[in-house]
Amino acid sequence: MNTITNKTEKRICFVEPQNLNIKKIAVCHGMSMKDLLLSALHEFLEKRGIDADNYQ
Repeated sequence: MNTITNKTEKRICFVEPQNLNIKKIAVCHGMSMKDLLLSALHEFLEKRGIDADNYQ
């Protein structure tokens, strides 16, 4: 299962990532698509040991 966490620590869990509808998930969790994608990128970088807050 993949998990994306935004800055306010809302957890968004996907069971089937290949069937993901980003817009529906963003709306469901009260986030814009931009915020959802940025939080996903942030988590992706952090998992690889990159400081996402200071990434250039």
